[in-house]
Amino acid sequence: MNANHDDAELIQRLGGPAAVAKLLGFEGKGSLQRVHNWTTRGIPEVIRLRRQDVFGPAPAPKGEAA
Repeated sequence: MNANHDDAELIQRLGGPAAVAKLLGFEGKGSLQRVHNWTTRGIPEVIRLRRQDVFGPAPAPKGEAA
């Protein structure tokens, strides 16, 4: 059973995997699947940091105060 990652809610609020792929400028075969995978694996840190305009500020690492 695949559990959704905390980032799944953020992706849904942004309009779902297809909308997020478009916001990020991902094109071509596999772009939708790439973003959909993040609903179980989480948004890669490098993408989250580079595209704060889409995802907002990166959350503080667990165990650290915000």
